[in-house]
Amino acid sequence: MPSHPVKPQRDARIDALGNDDRSVLILKDILRDFNRDMQVVYETISPITEALKPVTGGGTGTSPEPPNFTGVVRLNGIFLSWDASPSTAARTYEIRRSDELNWDTAFFVTRTPSLNILLDPLPSGAYYFLIKTIDFLGNYSPNFASTVITILSPYAPFITAAVVDNNVLLNWTTPTTSFSIERFRIYRDNNLYGVLRATFVSTFETVAGTYTYSIEAVDIAGNTGPRGYVTAVVNTPPDYQLLDRAVSDLDGTMHNVVRTSVPTLIACVDTAPTWELHYTTKSWDQPQDQIDAGYPIYIQPTVTTGWYEEIIDYELEIQNVIVTVVFQMAQIVPEVTVVVYLASSTDGIVYTPLVAGYSQFVPLFRYLKIRLEFTGSSDKALAELTLMETTIDVKREVDGGEIVALAGDTLGTQVLFNKVFKDVNSITCTADSVEPIIIIYDFVDIPNPEFFKVFALDSTGNRVTYLVSWKARGIV
Repeated sequence: MPSHPVKPQRDARIDALGNDDRSVLILKDILRDFNRDMQVVYETISPITEALKPVTGGGTGTSPEPPNFTGVVRLNGIFLSWDASPSTAARTYEIRRSDELNWDTAFFVTRTPSLNILLDPLPSGAYYFLIKTIDFLGNYSPNFASTVITILSPYAPFITAAVVDNNVLLNWTTPTTSFSIERFRIYRDNNLYGVLRATFVSTFETVAGTYTYSIEAVDIAGNTGPRGYVTAVVNTPPDYQLLDRAVSDLDGTMHNVVRTSVPTLIACVDTAPTWELHYTTKSWDQPQDQIDAGYPIYIQPTVTTGWYEEIIDYELEIQNVIVTVVFQMAQIVPEVTVVVYLASSTDGIVYTPLVAGYSQFVPLFRYLKIRLEFTGSSDKALAELTLMETTIDVKREVDGGEIVALAGDTLGTQVLFNKVFKDVNSITCTADSVEPIIIIYDFVDIPNPEFFKVFALDSTGNRVTYLVSWKARGIV
């Protein structure tokens, strides 16, 4: 028997070993003794070995569940807290979530040695959170503690509208909600046209009418509340007239955007992979694999950015114009946002910098560049854009002066415009007189008019010479 149970001593017989048959017998004796000694070692340390094995329990222990388990909804998540289990054998705590008070069917959330935890936000609804103590042998407490958490979707914001001519300023409140608000969706006549985080927006309408604006709040968990509504009566833009309205066929250049035959634009889409690569690059063998991965639409997973761009040539230079781009966009999988950028040029080569805004004032241009930039909220987001329309409203200028209408001008006295009009909408002529004087004007409505003619007549219809004041309103 060796002197130390854990460390067998060197056998002196090893030094006498040689190459003969006697040495073979001695070696067998040494090996037999060595095996006997190692058995002693194993029996000595085996209790320690068993104690160091990983915890693989899960049975019912004697440690009680933690007391005072409570939960509260904070703006950034769900905060759970509890007191330490009175058992000295408590090692960690396991938290589960369920729609009912059933530990076995509850969804595993996390394990932690701490006495509190902040969990991620959840969709609206009521949830039971359950907790058990786990001891050092991996055994769960016989019972669990529970708390219920109710998560509310955002309420509808309260909206006010201030209208000055054709400018509408919308303001709204931040609604009551469980979690903090991440963004607001703004609709005009039930068509989505903006997403932002502010609580106000100014919009510019180019056509008079009654508009209904609605806004809904989306919190950080994606919970969407009901819309708040407001109706505003908008006047015609002062001194502006609609010059052109163009509906796009959406055949411009694009990236991560697909044009359909309708036509519509689908954004944001990875257009590079073939049918085969769509599956093989993701280790999918069949369409069901894609569905099981959480992508039920073939074109998913999507990309998060894309753009569309087109150029309109109006074939002549136009000045003092309000350009407005409107469209309809349906969210297939929320959410894709779009920002409209505009740039202009007089020669089709050098363009002004792109400026964000769906309605902008342009002082002078012939070519208009329209760029739509799309941003998806995830690799599932998809949207369909259609009916993109571009309108240009030009400012009406007023020209005027005085001229003496001569009775001897058989064909009328010619009045030259001071401004270079592209079109004249109206002309008024008056005489500052006590006796009745009738002023008649003769105007041929042609593009780029330069003049008109006036006649002054007395009450009997005879031509007279008289000072005439005139005004003309038109597009320059």
